[in-house]
Amino acid sequence: YGGGAVLRGKDLTSGKDRQILSGEIRAYDLMPDGRILYAEAKRDKFGSNVYLYTPEEGSKLLYELAYLIDEIAVDGERILFVARENRENTDLYLFSVSTGELKPLVTTPYAEYGAALAGEKVFFHANYEQIYSVYCYDFSENKVYKMTNGGYATFPAFDEREKDLYFIGLNSYGFDLYRKAAVFYEYKLPEVSPEVWPEYSLEEMEITAGSYWDNVKTLTPKAMSPFYYRDQDRQEIGLIFLGSDAVGNFPLYQLGINYDLNRKQWQTDTICQLNLFPPLGMVLGYKSVQKRPLYLEVNYPLVTRLSPGVSGFSLGSALNYGRDQGAEITPYASLGFQYPGMTARLKLEVPMEDQSWGGDTDRIGYYGELTVGQSCFGGELVLKANGLYDPENQDRIFPRIRGYRKALTAKKGGVYTFEYSHSLLPVRKGSWFFRMYLEDLCSSLFMDVAVPNEGEYQLSYGLELYQEIKVDLGLMIFTINPGMGIGYDRDGNFFTQIVLKGWM
Repeated sequence: YGGGAVLRGKDLTSGKDRQILSGEIRAYDLMPDGRILYAEAKRDKFGSNVYLYTPEEGSKLLYELAYLIDEIAVDGERILFVARENRENTDLYLFSVSTGELKPLVTTPYAEYGAALAGEKVFFHANYEQIYSVYCYDFSENKVYKMTNGGYATFPAFDEREKDLYFIGLNSYGFDLYRKAAVFYEYKLPEVSPEVWPEYSLEEMEITAGSYWDNVKTLTPKAMSPFYYRDQDRQEIGLIFLGSDAVGNFPLYQLGINYDLNRKQWQTDTICQLNLFPPLGMVLGYKSVQKRPLYLEVNYPLVTRLSPGVSGFSLGSALNYGRDQGAEITPYASLGFQYPGMTARLKLEVPMEDQSWGGDTDRIGYYGELTVGQSCFGGELVLKANGLYDPENQDRIFPRIRGYRKALTAKKGGVYTFEYSHSLLPVRKGSWFFRMYLEDLCSSLFMDVAVPNEGEYQLSYGLELYQEIKVDLGLMIFTINPGMGIGYDRDGNFFTQIVLKGWM
């Protein structure tokens, strides 16, 4: 599928897992003797390479096939491939390790997926009647049976002892796992008219070699969105244009044209992601309102894992530059953890200035951020702690917390947030025309505390009500959660505010 895969094995007794092998693995399954049969797509043409892996000998290429293999299912000596020929949908095939032969089992113009072997039966799903349902092929009778009726059902599994069928079903709340007593209804595979493919010849088409300029021309904006931003100093409205290129060197760029209602002036805000030396990530930006408008960031992910424990570790550095202010360099490190129901992230930043970099001051600051999220009582509890130490910084370093118009002016201290969010009502409605989907109506209880090393602290607490919304712009999907918030500050003053949570 264009990306790599890491196959890991887990000891169910100890809970420990280890890496078995890695590669561009498209499908795999475990053989009865412990060997691993897997397939990779060919790089130079349509088809698959089939490998057999053993811990002692590693991977051995068995066959090169003219089929693209999507799934492999093994049960005893029987091996099943879900595969397709060029310009065809997937079918079910029996595969012979000794000869490399693929024997058609269930072939239709439709696509069969989710194959699961169970004794003399193979279960799979297909949308023969425009609704995804579970079907069964019986080897002993050479017959096909329909197992589900009415609703969406995919990826079956059969319990031979209890004669129960498990499958994934879809309802208004999302995907769930279902179980039902297996009832076999004999089914006749649909008869479809022969397919007629249009005739074409590449020799008759005028094909010329392109240049990188053809890729540059694909950078025209793909989406446009209105923009509004307000903080303690600014109130901006404008338009944001989004785009990308065809080959992925510029995965995303954002061009903002804004008007500051307070300062009565036009501004530009440009950000461009660069993917020139993967996996090194680069971001180049220019924001005219900043004292240092030019921005460059590089980030290198040293560790990326899906298993419990350390989930990621990256190092990076950001450069901010202005003609009058000189350069500011901010190296940073980010460490992530994940466990079932829990995530955590620690980030450390050290912004620095030096007179030799074009500025008029020598400065070093320290910023730390710890975020922990824990699923509990059907919702999510989020704890955030920010440590701030930047005594030579001429700008505000404290963020503005909810309920206050201005942030603290101190140069040392911490900011802490405690927030519990819970779904109130699953709306689950959408509009294809507006490319918008309403998820859950949610509420959150919060408490924010900003504590300086000296002087008065700030504290606020309250309740927020917001609607989860996803907007599909084609290029990417935005999450926008607008709502209202009410609360009190440390002096007992009541406040209300408009909130926009989860913007990404």
